[in-house]
Amino acid sequence: MKFSTYHRILQKELFFEKFFKKESKKIDETNILLVEKNYKEILDIVSNCILEGKKDELFFLLSMQNAKIARRFFDHLTCSKIINCSKMIIKTRLDEFFEENILNQN
Repeated sequence: MKFSTYHRILQKELFFEKFFKKESKKIDETNILLVEKNYKEILDIVSNCILEGKKDELFFLLSMQNAKIARRFFDHLTCSKIINCSKMIIKTRLDEFFEENILNQN
C-alpha cells in the first residue's frame, strides 16, 4: 500500500473532524448526531475495505446510488477522483488501485 494512503487512513479522525464541521452546516440540527454516526461508520467501512483488500465490497459501496459521501471518503483516502464517475470508471480505478498495492507489496 502506498504510504500516502496508509497515512491518510491513520489520520482519518482528523480529516473527519474538518469534513464534518463543514458538512454539519447543511444538516438539520435534530439529525446531526445520527448523521455524524452514520458518516463515521461509512468512513470506517471504506478504510477497512481498503486495508483488507475487499475490492468487490468497496465497488458495491461506491457504485450505489447516493454514495457521494462514500466516494468522497475514498477519494480522500486514495487520492482519487471518482466522486462523479460512472460505475465502469469506478471499477477501473479500483482495479488500478488494488493492482498498484499488489505491486508495491512485492
